Amino acid sequence: MGKTLISTTGAISGGTAAVEFLTGLDSTYMVYEFHFYNIHPNTGEAASGGQAHWCWQSDVGTATTWEQQYQNTFIRGYSGEGNPGDQVIAYQNYYDIHIGQTSHTEDDYMPSGHTFHPYATLCYGIEADDTTDSTSGYLTLYDPANGTHNKKFNSRMNGTHHANEYTLYCYSNGYIHQGSAITRVRFKFSNGTIDSGVIKLFGIS
Repeated sequence: MGKTLISTTGAISGGTAAVEFLTGLDSTYMVYEFHFYNIHPNTGEAASGGQAHWCWQSDVGTATTWEQQYQNTFIRGYSGEGNPGDQVIAYQNYYDIHIGQTSHTEDDYMPSGHTFHPYATLCYGIEADDTTDSTSGYLTLYDPANGTHNKKFNSRMNGTHHANEYTLYCYSNGYIHQGSAITRVRFKFSNGTIDSGVIKLFGIS
């Protein structure tokens, strides 16, 4: 499969609340991929523990309410730098989301009393207070211009978590519960803003 670069953010400026792709998703390609390069949350803005989830939302037409519903799974694996025996791979139901869900699980990285908006987590607990930590990976979105079926997606991300330096593997797949074309996507942290990174959108033929 060949990849065609459609657009890129360039270097994201510190203090950016969200990155929105309002054009580029149409019927030109059946498959689109967003690639993430060293996405880092802003130091001092993340919730308890200085960490935040990397998330995405979507919408239809020219709307920007970002209220499309998701149904997805979330599997994580990790390995601790300071303890070679501290390794886990398992389903993580804190970070999946279901049709009709009206609140996110409040944990160390999701502040209490936050305003709910449907989003799917790509990678969780990215360390903000260590400048060497970040998350990288990709999100694949299938046939977003389809006018009949729910829009399928999957993602694979690698991140660094916790002051004790855990490498994270985060895998998610699911669908956007929408028969109309998905035309726009945005990315943000669950709390705080984006400090740095690059996002690129590719069409796959």
